[in-house]
Amino acid sequence: MVKFLLDCNSKGNQEQYLRMQNTNGNTVLHEAMENNHEEVARVLVAVDPEMSHLVNKEGKSPAYLATEAGLLKLLEYMLGILVHSDDLGEWRRGKTLLHAAIIKKHLEAMKIVLKFKPQPIQVGNAKGRTPLHYAALLNFHDGLRELLNMDTSAVYQSDNKGFFPIHVAACEGHTKIVKLLIQRCPGSCELLTEEEQENALHVAARSGKEDMVGYILTNPMLDKLLKEKEKEGNTPLHLAVMAGHYKVVHVLTQDVRVNMSLRNNNKLTVLNISVANRIKKGSHSTQKDLTWMRLIAVGAPATEELDLFETQEPPNRSDVQDYYKDWIETLMVVLTLILTITFTAGLVVSGGLNSEGPNKGMATMLRKTMLQVWEII
Repeated sequence: MVKFLLDCNSKGNQEQYLRMQNTNGNTVLHEAMENNHEEVARVLVAVDPEMSHLVNKEGKSPAYLATEAGLLKLLEYMLGILVHSDDLGEWRRGKTLLHAAIIKKHLEAMKIVLKFKPQPIQVGNAKGRTPLHYAALLNFHDGLRELLNMDTSAVYQSDNKGFFPIHVAACEGHTKIVKLLIQRCPGSCELLTEEEQENALHVAARSGKEDMVGYILTNPMLDKLLKEKEKEGNTPLHLAVMAGHYKVVHVLTQDVRVNMSLRNNNKLTVLNISVANRIKKGSHSTQKDLTWMRLIAVGAPATEELDLFETQEPPNRSDVQDYYKDWIETLMVVLTLILTITFTAGLVVSGGLNSEGPNKGMATMLRKTMLQVWEII
């Protein structure tokens, strides 16, 4: 039917009809792609190859839809015909074919796009995120390796929030991605987010990714990240304590290289921040209690009480009283449970009692010397 209609129109009018858009901005080729009519799409592309890169209101071209759907033969056919065309108009909309392939984790589609159109590796979408950002975000290790084989320059390109691909991976806890980035681009480990001036360890600690933090601590190349401070003077340990990420705090405080006495720009140590977090109204949590106990256990140094709330609003007296009242009540409940269990354990006869026979109710180990000694003790 499509071929018949095309034959009914003179070649001069074909382009006009084929490129007409409906209310969604779709051309006939878009409609064919969205309904998985691959054979129809191939006929339309042969008549007007440039249609492959006309975008609809969503900023998606038929070539983008082919990449998204993993229609490899059709995609290769489109790009083969358009190998010398200029599709930068599509790239400016941020809907590049490479973005589509990575978001859907279509490695073969990626290879086809890179074969015909290698230019958009550095092109970001509306959020400034390049294909490398998405590979890092989605933990697409094979895709990232393919991109790095083509070009490593985008590793040093940030998105609109000032995050580089290594920060995106650290925030998500994708250790394999960070390993690959550092292996291929060692300088990427020194990159800082543009706004907060945070390194990869800062980002991982603030996000609560203990596995990522553990990996960074064991990599000799990343040793200097431990003591670096972000814009507010906070170390990775400061940020983990602020967020109440107990597991990250535990990992960091196990490392003898982590200095727990360092102060941020507000002259607060990690213990100061932990105490303030526990007292502050509405911020109480088990994680923050465990964090405080961990810092006390490892001997995190305290500073003068004068500095504790020097740069932030002091807590209301009633809030402090309510907090300690709740804390004492919690400790009393725990103490009662411990005493109850201990008392019960003392009354239970080791080995249990006979449940039947002439010695019913008697201790099964009554004649054992060690039981008699145990009972006396």
